[in-house]
Amino acid sequence: MALDGLLLHALCRQFQEILPCKINKIHQISNTELLFHLRTQREKKNLLISCHSQYNRINLTDRAYPTPEEPSHFVMLLRKHLEGGLILSIEQGGLDRWLVMEVSLRNEIGDKVFRKLYVELMGKYANVILVDENNRILDALKRIPPFENTKRKIQPGAQFTLPEQAPKQNPFTALTVDFQQPLHQQFDGFSPLLGREVEARMHRGETFAEIMKQLESSDSLFITNTPKETQFHLIPLTQFEQPAKAYPLMEGMDVLYYHKEEKDRIRQMTGDLFKFVRKQLKHYRQKLPKLNDALQEALDCEKWREYGDLLYAYGQNIAKGTPSVTLTTFDQSQQVKIDLDVRFDGRGNAKKCFQKYNKGKKGQEHLLEQIALCEQEIEYFEGLEQQLELANFEDAREIREELAATKGDANNAADLYDAQSRYLIGKVIWSSLFLGKLSRLAANPLIFIPLILIPLAAILITNLVHTVRLAKTIAKEEEEAAVKEAIQAHDEHINVVSTEGVGTEFIFSLTRVD
Repeated sequence: MALDGLLLHALCRQFQEILPCKINKIHQISNTELLFHLRTQREKKNLLISCHSQYNRINLTDRAYPTPEEPSHFVMLLRKHLEGGLILSIEQGGLDRWLVMEVSLRNEIGDKVFRKLYVELMGKYANVILVDENNRILDALKRIPPFENTKRKIQPGAQFTLPEQAPKQNPFTALTVDFQQPLHQQFDGFSPLLGREVEARMHRGETFAEIMKQLESSDSLFITNTPKETQFHLIPLTQFEQPAKAYPLMEGMDVLYYHKEEKDRIRQMTGDLFKFVRKQLKHYRQKLPKLNDALQEALDCEKWREYGDLLYAYGQNIAKGTPSVTLTTFDQSQQVKIDLDVRFDGRGNAKKCFQKYNKGKKGQEHLLEQIALCEQEIEYFEGLEQQLELANFEDAREIREELAATKGDANNAADLYDAQSRYLIGKVIWSSLFLGKLSRLAANPLIFIPLILIPLAAILITNLVHTVRLAKTIAKEEEEAAVKEAIQAHDEHINVVSTEGVGTEFIFSLTRVD
């Protein structure tokens, strides 16, 4: 059974007890589940929202959930717009299966802004939608393009519209009941299961108002195990004539769904692992018969030595192009037909036979090692396959860590297949998290420009200025050297006045001639 509007009404009533509360952290624990870490005035709480097609729900939980190391794009957006904000209200849309959380927070410049998070729990259409103060969709867990739903588009930037709701009576205020029509078609918030239960109770003498009063005041979840499936609601389901077990409402939601969704999370985590393990099993199971055939051929290498000896002894007259030859063995016991390579003469084919003999003899040891390794791999992956079928979440995580993903030294592309950690050669001598982060930052183009190019440009400019100054100094020294040569050449007393930036002034004292 899926969540109905009356059960969601009871959940919302309990949510009011923790308001207002602060959103400390947001995680996406699976493809369809969000986990909000909240801080109330007295304690910490975890709010789980599931948009699974069968197990969709919202409830406070005390269970431990695994959180991924890297957030999804949608979670990063939720963290930007909601983390640190205060949940002011959680209100249900009438008795329909959706509710809205209003969150108040400060933006980047310190202004107070409001965001709305709509949680729709409608079976396969379950969704979480983030809306701004202008009623524009910022993003959604499940985007719905126009070609899938022409009436309601769920895309970033689109105007948000509420789900369509059929006009029905409010069961808490209704005065009449039409027994000719199913109750879930008359009253808002009713599921077919609850409708049948109320009808059965009314046939036994209870009034509709009494039953609704029990539903409105109930804080428990009654779970009944039937042969087909587990049924539950706010009151015992007497129509099944099976004992019902009562739980506090929030705890009962975890009892119902925790292990079911855990299996789904494990399936999401191990789906690609199953594919990889089965692919490896298929590879090694196909490889093993080929290795055995190659080993049998290698063990039969003695015939190539015998063929080589015969061809060396009797093959002098065998010309190139001969496809085969029949020779008598050395003990004259039988005739042996030898297939030849038409590219070689008798001695050339004898040499090829000895090469095959040496290859087979040396390859026997290698093939035996490969067969043993292949059998070990088959046994290893068969064990992994069995473990994956029975694994819980932690086991699945350990198996994933064991199959370490690698990349080549000369490229940035991930390998097509994962490498087993036991086959990685070498050991860690020293590691530095800081240097690793620094290298990753340097690889980012936005970081590379200010970190590398700007200092490099500064160095080049400094060297250029130094080179220009050095050239001026050299020119000045050359000019002074030229003046000295002029003095020596005229053998006269010359006063030299050098003015930097203007030029050089020469004053000659000449001998007077009468």
